[in-house]
Amino acid sequence: MISMILQSAAALIMSLTQPNGDAVPDFSRVGYRWGDKEIPEYKVVKTIEAPADGSDATELIQDAIDGMRKKGAILLKEGIYNVSGTIHLNKSFVVLRGESKRTVINATGTEQRTLIMLGDKIKRVKENKRSSICAEYTPVGQMYVEVEHPEKFSIGDHVLVCYDINDQWIHDIKMDQIPMSSSGNTIQWDVSMFKFTWERIVTDIDINKVYFDNPIVQGLDPKYGNAYVQTCTTPRIFDSGIENMTLTTDYDPSVTAARTSGYKKGQVYQSDENHAWTAIVAYGAEHSWIRNVDSRHFAFGLAHMHHLSKNITIEGCNCYSPKSVIRGSRRYAFHVSGGELHLFKDCTCEFDRHGFATGAKAAGPSVYLNCTLKDYEQDVGPHLKWATGFLYDNVVTDGPLAVQDGTNGGNGHGWRGANFYLWNCTAEYIVCQSPWASAKNYAVGCVGVHKRGMGYKKNSDRPKGVWVSEGVHVEPKSLYLYQLEERKKNNIKVIR
Repeated sequence: MISMILQSAAALIMSLTQPNGDAVPDFSRVGYRWGDKEIPEYKVVKTIEAPADGSDATELIQDAIDGMRKKGAILLKEGIYNVSGTIHLNKSFVVLRGESKRTVINATGTEQRTLIMLGDKIKRVKENKRSSICAEYTPVGQMYVEVEHPEKFSIGDHVLVCYDINDQWIHDIKMDQIPMSSSGNTIQWDVSMFKFTWERIVTDIDINKVYFDNPIVQGLDPKYGNAYVQTCTTPRIFDSGIENMTLTTDYDPSVTAARTSGYKKGQVYQSDENHAWTAIVAYGAEHSWIRNVDSRHFAFGLAHMHHLSKNITIEGCNCYSPKSVIRGSRRYAFHVSGGELHLFKDCTCEFDRHGFATGAKAAGPSVYLNCTLKDYEQDVGPHLKWATGFLYDNVVTDGPLAVQDGTNGGNGHGWRGANFYLWNCTAEYIVCQSPWASAKNYAVGCVGVHKRGMGYKKNSDRPKGVWVSEGVHVEPKSLYLYQLEERKKNNIKVIR
């Protein structure tokens, strides 16, 4: 029986391959150490206690981090640590660990800021080793590209797969024809906005084929632009983590507003925004983690994977009770904007506008696994401007789940996501549209009312995504776990 299930699983995945060769990417190579190693348990090398008088603990915590000279964990004993600034966890091999969820780091004051920065603001250096991709078409899911000058690269190189698209691409996906919004601020897409990059590591070179640690997640078609590979250096921190604590922020509970639209129209809620904005931002960090962390009252969210973040695992985290007005750029509990190769696992949030969302040009693959949004404000799914290669695996929401053309939302969100996979997800209703050209989106084994469009006028005529087993879950239950188990069974490690 098990063998038959595995055979049917493989057959199901293979059946999603498109005539142009686009196939289901291997999503198992995301998160800490690509899933090849467990998150380590560091030995406690420092212990600190919360000030008994409630005084500011910013320097207490920061000095403990800055003073670390070896690998290990800083243990914060149970208590409340009031923090008036931002804590910078900007060293490799350092873990900030709470004794329990009763270890509370509380952001004080009225400044809109990040409470904890994992990593640091860094710059990527693009190097001069570069070669054009020479294939007639490089399909989604492929683990290599064909280049004109493979001799320019070596195994272990960190490279960017770059795709500078042209006017034809924008025209064919009709993003030069976005209807003007009532506010008149809609911006048609322009080639200057879209220079895509996906960071990879070279794992092998065979004749003119350069192999990578992770798959291609956007088909590279010469008719739509110039594609090439270029080496780079990115000085991130690594092997650091935040775990086992609660993060909160002060806010003014007397500041309220009433909802002016939507299914909760008229309901009064707490809308103060003069307080800390985001619990944790990862910026310039890789192979690190956030686990067993709760947050309360932040306006944006718990974990924002920002610029040059990579291979972060966010596990067992819960984002509760956000405090903000209900409009754009707020309530994105678990968000990916400038990072890639992230794994969100067993995370929950509530009262969020876009609980598990992606920003413009977010570079996959990344995975949301077994994640839940309750008491929704808006939809779950990609949010704006062509994010690529994400897996929503057993994601559950009591509201809508949507991969679609956002048309003139914001200043012209347009096609929100490309080559997205919704796998055994459950929602009140589901929208899965495919762009007019250049990519497809997939809904496999998803349960919920199927809608052609949502939230935007005149977007229900968009091409239907690829729907399989509509309304009935499929095997394997989890695509990510199936691919990971298959890789481990065959002893395939990302970096040997």
